[in-house]
Amino acid sequence: LYPARYFVIAKSISNQFHIYGYIGERKFNQSLTFEVPIVDIKTAASHFYALGSNGVVYGMGLNHKHQLVASDNQTRYEPVVVFS
Repeated sequence: LYPARYFVIAKSISNQFHIYGYIGERKFNQSLTFEVPIVDIKTAASHFYALGSNGVVYGMGLNHKHQLVASDNQTRYEPVVVFS
């Protein structure tokens, strides 16, 4: 499990990820899809980063202080590439 303040990410034995809880005011109970296998996840209160096996970093969550993407402050409700 990867706990955060308002949500938790669970990893299954088949390396699938599922998010439960809230990001902002949106409630989640769904699978997360990534382009490559994920090797690590780091969580914060309302966002997270996932490191892909190819070195790409994905992010999802609140972005009002540019936590995920420096070019804007839009909340991401699906994983997006933040570093490649």
